[in-house]
Amino acid sequence: MFHLRRVRPGPPRGVHRRRTSRWWAAVGLAATMLTTSVVAAQPASADDQWQRCLNESSASLSFDKTTVSWLDSATIHWTVNAGPDCWWNALATFSVGEDTPQNNDNAQGVMLGVGTLSGSKSVTPLRNLPWRVWATSAVGKFPLATANITVTYPEPPPEGGPAAVRITDNSIEQRRQFVRAVETPGTKVTVAGDVSLDLSGLDGITVAPNTWITGDRSVNPAGPLLFTTTEPGSLFVVPRPANPAPPFSQEVISGIRLRGGSSTDPFDNMGEQDSMGITVMKPNVEIDHNEIYLWRGAGVEVKECDVDGACPSPDILRRPAPGEHATTVWIHDNYIHHDQHPAGDICCGHAAGYGVETSHGGWALIERNAFDYNRHSIASGWQPGTGYLLYRNLILPNGGVHSRVASTHAIDVHGSNKDDAYESGDAGEYFDVEYNTVWNVHGPAVKLRGTPSDEKAGKEGMQVRHNVFAHCGLFVGFTGGCQYPPALVQNETGMHESDTTLGVLGTTIDDARTSCDFDGDEVNDTFHATGVTWWFQSSRLAGRFVYLYQSALTGNHLVLGDRNADGLCDVTADGTTVPTDTSVVGTSIGVVPYVLGSTEAAARAAVVAAGLTVGTVTYQPSTTAAGLVIDQSPHWWYVRPAGRPVNLVVSLGRATVPNVLGMDQGSAQWYIGAAGLSAGTVSYTNNCVSPGSVQVQHPTGGALVAPGSTVDITLSTCDTTGGGGTPGGGGDKPPVREK
Repeated sequence: MFHLRRVRPGPPRGVHRRRTSRWWAAVGLAATMLTTSVVAAQPASADDQWQRCLNESSASLSFDKTTVSWLDSATIHWTVNAGPDCWWNALATFSVGEDTPQNNDNAQGVMLGVGTLSGSKSVTPLRNLPWRVWATSAVGKFPLATANITVTYPEPPPEGGPAAVRITDNSIEQRRQFVRAVETPGTKVTVAGDVSLDLSGLDGITVAPNTWITGDRSVNPAGPLLFTTTEPGSLFVVPRPANPAPPFSQEVISGIRLRGGSSTDPFDNMGEQDSMGITVMKPNVEIDHNEIYLWRGAGVEVKECDVDGACPSPDILRRPAPGEHATTVWIHDNYIHHDQHPAGDICCGHAAGYGVETSHGGWALIERNAFDYNRHSIASGWQPGTGYLLYRNLILPNGGVHSRVASTHAIDVHGSNKDDAYESGDAGEYFDVEYNTVWNVHGPAVKLRGTPSDEKAGKEGMQVRHNVFAHCGLFVGFTGGCQYPPALVQNETGMHESDTTLGVLGTTIDDARTSCDFDGDEVNDTFHATGVTWWFQSSRLAGRFVYLYQSALTGNHLVLGDRNADGLCDVTADGTTVPTDTSVVGTSIGVVPYVLGSTEAAARAAVVAAGLTVGTVTYQPSTTAAGLVIDQSPHWWYVRPAGRPVNLVVSLGRATVPNVLGMDQGSAQWYIGAAGLSAGTVSYTNNCVSPGSVQVQHPTGGALVAPGSTVDITLSTCDTTGGGGTPGGGGDKPPVREK
């Protein structure tokens, strides 16, 4: 069952063609002027020739079946008879492909070329969209023939499914199994950490009641990748329950990378259509420890309904009490980035591109997330009963792209007045913005466009307290040497600010140092104290920011180091140690066991039982009995990510190398063998010092070596002819070893 989502209707296709036509108007005029002076027979205009090309051309298109299951293939057949005017200067090219709402919707298709064409190709239709034969030129794009095919999507089994499902690869069956499991109530769906799961073509996958989607981060600390190359209205939807009364079911999306089909270039994402990663329409939903990116609408959208004005009764998404999560949507410890959708090259089109958006009565508790490269990191609609609690987040320096000539703010509340681009009027219910850090100074940190209903009721509509902004002016910018906009803007009334810390001329407050390991991979991580919170950039997560603690202390007040001997860097603030929570390592951790003195077999078993793996095992002589572990790394009781290796050193026992200097060859080799060692190579030195005796040995006498090790010796010779010789100078054989 797929949730049917009302999306903002797109403009007629002619609107998009007009943009191209305006561009062609200038280029076409220049081209006409240039070529008219050279070729007298040139048609009067490219537009006229294009119209004749279309009138003269015909095409047919058909599929070999009317219906396919998602990810099954079908064969599409086409013929194209291009008119004579299409051939002139290769005016038109022809293709077969989907008819998507926007040209930047990543349509499937086949490029055919120029001229009279026919053929067929096996394709995998992903969306319920018509396919067309297209004639394309610089003037525009026109359909010549149409074929329709219905794509059916996986549905949960009517009798239910297993309580737990693990997705292990990107095969067609596993992708279908994932969708069926997510839409089955009460299923715990785990995706293996090394999986890249292609969900292209899907729109509105319903997350069933009490269903959890979890990434296994023991193999890949960033979690598995779930992605789409298409632009769904919303990939995942947690719908409003049929019986909207508590207690509410709990849904969780945790530990995954959720990638949309949009571009990292914001100007490739323009148009009327939005695309959301996750839409939530009920309370008691948790979205945590994910990476959510490339959604041109919003990474996470929270709303109670789809209609402006009051949502249907009862109101189930509401402001949570302190410490309460079940009545809201809890969005925490995520990295949300590159959700961008400018208004246009210059201005005035539809814009979106939000990290998290609340609207239409939606509420969310948003905390400990890192945001970067979003148009607005957090946005809210104006509708009644809408709000958010925004605590301890970090907004990094990039983003805010509104057009090629304008930037916009990081934290937003819309007004209801559509006549002035939502810059005034009603503005939701209540907003609390505390202990956040904003390093993005391209636009204001916070903008309240209208007046919240709490403010109109005599309460505070928006609290902005204890935040750190890199901006150099609070309500006034671009003055006194400050080259940046103000931190705070309110168009009407309702914002209540206190205890704000500002940067100096736009510089960030950041005590950054790289001196110890916070995430257990034995690589030092960069620590950041922003003036209100502490973070570190995890080397295991390619530099992703991870929240540590709320504190205003920085600089000399802080000392970094492992204080509780768990192998993770801790922060000591004015003498008080704040130990690093082991959850920063991941959901799957192991504590290195103490295995010194254990047999190798017992040590191996203990390491595996701790959720770790046995790494390098080396053997060396020791006074410890052979076969026992004499060293290990990492140190015992260190916390490490599950699956990390533990290296062992195992004793070979010991043998003492005898001192055989001055002995003849036979005697030396006898003593070497008696010590449990082996005679090694014999070499000679013509020094005439006691010919036949041992002059050099390796290893030296008294050294501890492994039993069975070899001992090499060098014997003296005395060859006065200069031709070398054998021991004793007379060519006698080395002494025979006595028995």
